[in-house]
Amino acid sequence: MKNNNTNSDEAINVYDRRNTQDWVFHFLSNNVEEFPRYITGYDDIGKREPNDLIDDLLKRSELDSLYSRENGIMINLEHQSQYNNFKILRNTRYLLELIEKGYNVEQWVVYTGKNDITGYYSNQDIFVKTHIIQSRRIESTKILNNIYFKIGNNTHLNAYDVLDVCSFPVINHGKSNEEVVDIILDITRKCKTKPSLLNILTTCVAVWTTYLLDDGEKINEIVRELKMMGKVGFKEMWEYIEQERFRKIIKSKDEEISEMSQIIEDLLQYAPDDVKKDYRNSK
Repeated sequence: MKNNNTNSDEAINVYDRRNTQDWVFHFLSNNVEEFPRYITGYDDIGKREPNDLIDDLLKRSELDSLYSRENGIMINLEHQSQYNNFKILRNTRYLLELIEKGYNVEQWVVYTGKNDITGYYSNQDIFVKTHIIQSRRIESTKILNNIYFKIGNNTHLNAYDVLDVCSFPVINHGKSNEEVVDIILDITRKCKTKPSLLNILTTCVAVWTTYLLDDGEKINEIVRELKMMGKVGFKEMWEYIEQERFRKIIKSKDEEISEMSQIIEDLLQYAPDDVKKDYRNSK
């Protein structure tokens, strides 16, 4: 996992609905190491390419999601909640310049809008291999079955499962906004995962809640619960309390037994030899 440098309180207060989907996309790409593999399916994607380590072109390009594969191919990940032809053309021009400089580049566009994309946006894409993922074509049934199967079997969710939950609101689920919030909140309450992933999950669910619901009182109630779960790690906290409680009981009993043993040893010096022998043989 990457270090989470995003302020969770700031994240939960993202109320600008126009920017919510973009915010979630960039939050996940910045904080989940597995994110580019989750989008592309490539298992050999390495680190994100620092723009200033390549050339001046990338300093100007604002391609903030550029990754490299072990085979030398570079991957650019972009998100669009509305099909922005200008943005795609702009990025394509940057990628064409990279290709002219000898780089092998693929562009991946994650499109979470409601209107289907049926054709290419420009003849320029014959030079740039472009993959367009339309989230509305991804069915939710298999994803939910997998997650609830793991929950039912007390199996920890991994990074890809958490990414599935965080992406659930923009896939083909056929649910109302209220039902979507109920589902992702229920999963968050019931699942087990490591603390860093739990923090990412609770943050995204809180942001989606503010985006999908209109009832301010209900939003605040859910966000308060999620902030506690994310910051403290409710499940881990409860397990720790239980473990500490039993540890203290055991420690207390051990101390009592030790004290009693010392008393018995002190008394044995006055006991008959056969009693001393029987006691020591019984230990």
